[in-house]
Amino acid sequence: MKRRLCTIVVLFALFFAAAGVSAQTGSQVYHTVTRGQTLNSIARLYNVPVQAIVQANSIVNPNLIYAGRVLIIPLSPAPQPPPPGSQTIYVVQPGDRLSQIAARVGSSVQALVIANNLPNANLIYPGQVLYIPREPVIYTHVVQPGQYVSQIARMYGSTTQAIIAQNGLTHPNTIYPGQVLLVPV
Repeated sequence: MKRRLCTIVVLFALFFAAAGVSAQTGSQVYHTVTRGQTLNSIARLYNVPVQAIVQANSIVNPNLIYAGRVLIIPLSPAPQPPPPGSQTIYVVQPGDRLSQIAARVGSSVQALVIANNLPNANLIYPGQVLYIPREPVIYTHVVQPGQYVSQIARMYGSTTQAIIAQNGLTHPNTIYPGQVLLVPV
């Protein structure tokens, strides 16, 4: 009797794994990849971006997934309105890189990363909607003793080059305590 019950349990487990059935816990779903499935088809099944699955599973090559692999599928939050100052959108095309998009729309990679809350500028995917900031946000910063342009840039999520250009600095080491810098983000 015990052996028969164990066999039935194993058969059910194999059936559900073969069917690609998922189990939900908290804010994520576990999905077993079945033969013929791709990340795109799985993403459509759960209505989540491929990028979200790639990041949640640390997938190096999104084109290489195999049947039987269990994937974490993060549940998609409700759509959010565009961030303030981001009225224009851009739909990522196959082969696009964020640097190309930034140049095309007259923005910077950093501005796109911030406007879209991207955890990794190298992980964008075709069909992803990016918000394009209308104009950069500029902060004022009073230089403190011992600060460098690179430190200030990191504090605001900007770049050394952007601060140098915005303030007409000839060299990043030409700043001094008390100087007011404009910091574009």
